[in-house]
Amino acid sequence: MQLKQFEVLQAQANQAQTSRHKQGQDVYQQALVCFQQAVNSEFQDKAALKQSVQLLHQTLHLNRDDHRPHLVLGYLLYLMDHNTEAAVYAHQAQALQPQDQQTRQLLALLTPTAQPQVFAVQASSRHKDLDFDALYDQVESQIQEKSQHILSVHYHHLKPSLDPEINRQLEHIHRALAQFIQRTEAALNTLEAEFDLSELENGMRPLQMRLKQWQNWLRLSEQMLALEEQIQAEIQTVRQWTEQTRKGRPASEKELDALFDRCDRLADRLDALEAEGIEINTLLALYQRLVKKTDALQDALDETALAA
Repeated sequence: MQLKQFEVLQAQANQAQTSRHKQGQDVYQQALVCFQQAVNSEFQDKAALKQSVQLLHQTLHLNRDDHRPHLVLGYLLYLMDHNTEAAVYAHQAQALQPQDQQTRQLLALLTPTAQPQVFAVQASSRHKDLDFDALYDQVESQIQEKSQHILSVHYHHLKPSLDPEINRQLEHIHRALAQFIQRTEAALNTLEAEFDLSELENGMRPLQMRLKQWQNWLRLSEQMLALEEQIQAEIQTVRQWTEQTRKGRPASEKELDALFDRCDRLADRLDALEAEGIEINTLLALYQRLVKKTDALQDALDETALAA
């Protein structure tokens, strides 16, 4: 990204009006300053790089409708040659601001390299003149680079979530890492007859552990989304039953018992998620709404019984 383009983004940062947006703008400006420091140092200034990423993610949470932090994160990852991850942020920026010219330019840069060729030396693996030493060095370099990137600050915001944006990013990088591991394991199979692969296999373990972690997070996100949907459905059911009760058509005792059993099971599932260290405040607030609705239903039933 050219300095002139940064100046355009910085100029745009002065347009927010709400207090939260104002805070987001201030954080965004700080992020751009740190980002420019990192770019000027050719990413040798690790402190500036880390701070810029943290500030940009903070901006995302302060103003989810602002495409610019997504765009800058996309450019950052592109400049560091992490095109797969850069595309996640570029597409999110485009979803928020479809006509933005800089986002289109970034996507154009990413399109030709969306599927990078890893382990180019391996292309000749069926030939008897395969350079095993070169392939070993290439695999080792790729593992080290991928490990450094995957275990870096870029993904500190990813976790089991109800947020569609976070889940899209998690699915994307999980798929990219799974593909990388698959390609790398194929290369290791080629090398196993020529070398002791203990060092490379040890280098792969953090990546495999992170892949399993992301798989588990995706599973937990699915559970959270399913739980959210079920709680909302029960709220709607209780609301309808309350209205029917007030009109003299209460639900049967069997139906009510089944409802309360389902509510208990929902509470158990919330407890299970919390036991896994998942932040469930949003789901708890939704469940509290359900509890209040069931209390209102019980009040309506009591009133109906007294009137009978």
